[in-house]
Amino acid sequence: MEIFDIIIPILITGGAFMVFGILLMILFFLIDWLLPRTSFFIIDKVLLFGTFSLQLGVFLFLSALAGLSLSMAIDGLFAGEYILNFNRIGSSKTIITWEDRPFRFVFQTVVFIGFSAWIIRYLIKMFRDVYQKNRQKN
Repeated sequence: MEIFDIIIPILITGGAFMVFGILLMILFFLIDWLLPRTSFFIIDKVLLFGTFSLQLGVFLFLSALAGLSLSMAIDGLFAGEYILNFNRIGSSKTIITWEDRPFRFVFQTVVFIGFSAWIIRYLIKMFRDVYQKNRQKN
């Protein structure tokens, strides 16, 4: 079992949660626009559930993306080469090895690890902001 068999379903689940959260927020605005005198309790719960669903989707999607990037960096370091496929028009493959292009190899490793670190930092900041907002409400 490869890491991609675990990460791809998490990416898809995160995307589904994001779409579900966006749809709930659209439903919130439609209810608020069409029925302005409805119960505030129902409207507030729809918005709260939509917001949490969207945040959960963003968390799942970005954490899976960080894991995928980190996995690619680790695989490349152990193998001593990165194999990048570009299949838009034709089938082209770029192989970056430590012996042939050491600066490009180091750059690719730094990009993969730096991207993962940036995503993890962003997720920590996002959760800290959500926690502080919820704490201020109480």
